[in-house]
Amino acid sequence: MRKNGNGEYAFTKRVIVVASLILTILGMVAGMAVAWGSVTQAFGIHATDANIHWSKSALDEAFVPRGEFDAKFGEIQRSLLRIEKRLERE
Repeated sequence: MRKNGNGEYAFTKRVIVVASLILTILGMVAGMAVAWGSVTQAFGIHATDANIHWSKSALDEAFVPRGEFDAKFGEIQRSLLRIEKRLERE
């Protein structure tokens, strides 16, 4: 940078090119850091999921129809209400 006739600084082409290159390189480094962090996080999640991957047959086997679920849930709720009433009486 050098001063122009008004006492202000003027940017030369070389300064502009160097600044552009520096910003480009910083952007690339930041992008690589984000990509590396994403890969590391994904690997951590994969390593801790105990390698559970459901197949279609396993999902079909574990599926509980809505009616059966509602019946079981209602039964659990009624049991909890009975327990709560017993605790209130004591």
